[in-house]
Amino acid sequence: MAKKPDRANLRGADVEVLQIIALQSRDRARVRRVLDARNPISASILPHVIPLLGDRAVGSDAIQALQLVADRYPGAMIDALLNPATHPVVRRRLARVLSACRSQTVVDGLLMALDDEVLEIRVQSARSLFRIHRRWPDIRIDSERVLDLVRSELARGESDLGHLFTLLAFVVSVGPLRAAYRGLRSRDSRAKGTALEYLHGILPKDIRAALWAKLE
Repeated sequence: MAKKPDRANLRGADVEVLQIIALQSRDRARVRRVLDARNPISASILPHVIPLLGDRAVGSDAIQALQLVADRYPGAMIDALLNPATHPVVRRRLARVLSACRSQTVVDGLLMALDDEVLEIRVQSARSLFRIHRRWPDIRIDSERVLDLVRSELARGESDLGHLFTLLAFVVSVGPLRAAYRGLRSRDSRAKGTALEYLHGILPKDIRAALWAKLE
C-alpha cells in the first residue's frame, strides 16, 4: 500500500507555490510580505527573488531579503552575477548584496566579475570586495591577481580612475592612496605633483606608465 504524502510537507509546498505566485505578480504589497525579514527566504524561492532586484518598486526589499541569506546560498547569486544574460542592473545589485558575505567562495566570484565587459559590474564588484576585505582582513585576495586586473582595466578605453584606485587599495596602504587620489583630482598643481611622486614610488613600472598615459 502506497504511503500517503506527509501533510506538513504538502502545506510547506503550498506555501512556497503561493510565495512564488506573489513574487511573480509584482504587486508591491504582496511581494513585500514574502520578503519580510522575519521570515528569511528559502533556496527554492531565491531564483524568483533575484530578478526583482531590477524592479524599481521592490528592488530595495529584494536587496535586504537576499543579504539576509547571502552567506547561506551564495552559489545561485554568483551564478546570476556572472551570467551575461542577467540584466546589468540585477547583476550590479547582486554584487552589492554579496558585500554582506564572509566567504572565500564569494570573494572568488567577485574577482571573476572584475573581468566583466560591463564597467558598472566591475566597479560594484570591486567596492563589495573592498567592504568584505575591510571587515574581514583574513579573507584571501591575491595581490598579483589584483595587479593583473589593474593592467586589464588600464588597457580598456572606458576604465574609471576611482575604480582603479579601489583595486590598488588591495595591494597598497589605503590612507596614502586616498590622499593621492584626492591630489590627482585637485586643481592644486602641488597636490598633483605630490600624488604623482607617491604613485611613482609604489607602482610597478608598466602600471605606472599606463596610468601616466591615462592621466595625460
